[in-house]
Amino acid sequence: MTGVDSTLLSYQSPSTLNGKSNQTITVDQTKDANDKSIIKWKLLGKDENDQILLIAANPIAYGNTRYSFSIKGKIGFLNGVEELNKICGLYGHGTYADTSKYIYSYNETSISTGGRSVRVEDINKVLSYTPAQPVSHIYSKNEDDGYIYYDGTKGTDDVTTFIYYDETTGNWVPIDSGESASLLHTYYSYTIGTSTNKQKMLRYYDSTTTNSTYWLASQTVSCNNNGVVNFSLRRIASGGMYGGSLFDSNDVENDYGRGVRPVVTLAPNVILVDQDANGAWNLGIEE
Repeated sequence: MTGVDSTLLSYQSPSTLNGKSNQTITVDQTKDANDKSIIKWKLLGKDENDQILLIAANPIAYGNTRYSFSIKGKIGFLNGVEELNKICGLYGHGTYADTSKYIYSYNETSISTGGRSVRVEDINKVLSYTPAQPVSHIYSKNEDDGYIYYDGTKGTDDVTTFIYYDETTGNWVPIDSGESASLLHTYYSYTIGTSTNKQKMLRYYDSTTTNSTYWLASQTVSCNNNGVVNFSLRRIASGGMYGGSLFDSNDVENDYGRGVRPVVTLAPNVILVDQDANGAWNLGIEE
């Protein structure tokens, strides 16, 4: 990003927020043979204010592998969305970006940017997918046998430990004998085909991999009849949209490394002018 202060192009995500480790992300400013950034962009659509949205042509990787940014456990579940947005915010300082769109805190310094992470609502909109309404389920710990019950029936697994995130108190809370909790099942998943360019753009195809994986800045909770609830961040992987559990209610923490995919909101006066011979859009400023 020519002319952008270099301090705006790097961020260290601390283990205290991603749950895994201190990870430094820096925008790659390498140029191609035509003296243009190697980071390419595609048209995602428009937002609710009719502003143009661009998405990185491929998931951004920060190391020698496309499985790049790692998130873990309870900490990662609670802070992962914001960390993904801050990472992707590094890419929102370009010439046409609406640099006042979002404000994130980087090491206690507030910085405005036009960038954010892709989220499940973006994917749903492109695919014209409408998810079902979330459904509540009751989990309880039986006083007689000590097992976790799902909607009044003993879980299919012999689970005796149950810890969940209480949004009212903002704490992780255990269910003790005789107690119960109502949780909202928000999980859904679907496969993404390959018959259209939009589908291929979301799955991300290149010459080295047909099933790239990247984070979506969206939480989801999966309530299961085995007595375990999965607290996850959504992801694109294996040709579809799924969840990746970071914490399971039977007190199991998981960690994953995935790519990130920035979305940049362009300024309100930026318009699509025309497409070149290769199908790339030319941008301009509305008079």
